[in-house]
Amino acid sequence: MNRTLALCATLALTAACKQQTTTIVAAPAGPAADALAPAPPPPSPGGTPTSLPAPTTSTLPAGHPPLQGAPDLSPLPAGHPAPATAVGADSHADEITIQAPAEWAEKPPRPMLYKVWTTPAAEGDAAGGEVTLSFLGAGVPLELNVQRWCGQFGLDELGCKGAARQAPLQGSAMPGTVVELAGTFNGGSMGGQGDGPKAGQKLVVVELVGAEKRWYFKLIGPEKTVDKWKPALQALAAAAKAP
Repeated sequence: MNRTLALCATLALTAACKQQTTTIVAAPAGPAADALAPAPPPPSPGGTPTSLPAPTTSTLPAGHPPLQGAPDLSPLPAGHPAPATAVGADSHADEITIQAPAEWAEKPPRPMLYKVWTTPAAEGDAAGGEVTLSFLGAGVPLELNVQRWCGQFGLDELGCKGAARQAPLQGSAMPGTVVELAGTFNGGSMGGQGDGPKAGQKLVVVELVGAEKRWYFKLIGPEKTVDKWKPALQALAAAAKAP
């Protein structure tokens, strides 16, 4: 009888243990089981998490503005004006109308020189002359340029006063002044006969004063050649018209 009771007690205890073990392992399903977080990125060799690269794309969505700091390489719409560019000498072509003599050969413009021509040499001269057309702002006084031209002939301020002859341009549409210098030309900026000192040279410059600019018609070369083409230079400047 006692053995039977002991056996029953043992079986009851075993069944209770099995029921408790099953309850611990099989956790009830719930919302937490459906919201599992993704696994973190694998650690880098140094032990810190490795950052994932940001997603990139070679093209932006339609209508998306360009990224800050990046050039906008998208094509312009049909009929859109081209972007503005640096202003060059050719943009001033409509500001003065001139007609150079047919005997003058036009050459490519140079820096600071709007137009360049060469003239035939006068009889007895080994070389012809050069005519250039340039301009400066209306506020630049003529005397500053006269001093510079005198320096090209090796003249100081005192010598310039006696050597540079000035006279008003007759019959011109705009106020004008004719400046003349002669002697040994040492060359200088603004182009023209810049191959070293040359004796027996002459310079004639006609300044025209416009509303916004001062135009300079400059003839440089051997004296006879310059004397030959001086009337043509003055006529060219006198006939020049601003729009």
